[in-house]
Amino acid sequence: MEKVEKEAVGHEQAEKPLDDSQAENVRTEYKEVCQNHRAVTDFRGKLLTALPLVSGVGIYALISKTEPGKLTPAYFIASGIFGVLVTVGLFLHELRGIGECGDLIQVGGLLEKRMGFKDGQFIRTHKYYHEGTREHRRRNNFVGPIGAGWIIYSAVCMAWLFVAVLGVCMWYGFHGLVEPSEPPQQHQSSGATA
Repeated sequence: MEKVEKEAVGHEQAEKPLDDSQAENVRTEYKEVCQNHRAVTDFRGKLLTALPLVSGVGIYALISKTEPGKLTPAYFIASGIFGVLVTVGLFLHELRGIGECGDLIQVGGLLEKRMGFKDGQFIRTHKYYHEGTREHRRRNNFVGPIGAGWIIYSAVCMAWLFVAVLGVCMWYGFHGLVEPSEPPQQHQSSGATA
């Protein structure tokens, strides 16, 4: 991919027509870039869908199925910390996927220019995220997979952090958060007449 990227960058000023073998090589490379981009994007989308669903079910099962008198604080703390760390690890992988997609978009755009495409999928995507005013670029980067990733991973992290904090509260005896409190006593007013 680096060879084609360097060649494509080198040919931006004066494009030479491709002979048949060069055109076939560029088309093959373009197909590979498309397949890789699709695979990375598909995996990222599935992960963004599965992570909150699985975390939500796990947190619900952990909290709702436990009897208040039998809650083990250490279990909640460990589960919450584990959930936060796994979520952060997956988010770091997501950031790598975002960078990889950006690289594939750049290489794909160069290959499209090399093949003479005026408005290919990678050229359009590059324009969407990288051209226009600063506010336009910010909005386009937030409204889409990048913004969704930041929101979803942050929300899941906060949910697992809640589980850990719940365990800490139980550890230190703040059971009012997890046990139903007694209903307040109603006081009779003494101003009644006989």
